[in-house]
Amino acid sequence: MRKARIWYSRDPKQDTLPGGLENQIVLSAEFFREVTAHSIPTDLEAAKALSPAPAALDLFMWLSTP
Repeated sequence: MRKARIWYSRDPKQDTLPGGLENQIVLSAEFFREVTAHSIPTDLEAAKALSPAPAALDLFMWLSTP
């Protein structure tokens, strides 16, 4: 990862960063090459179904990694 500008608020009425900015994560070219060269095949429908439960998604990905 090259840089990250991430902001989080528990206030449901707060939908943007102060000053109207948005969250931003910038990945390096090296990171992009690494993840595209060594991608993990997975069942996208299962990943979508588990997306509301990050721990379950992590476990699913770990168990399904060859």
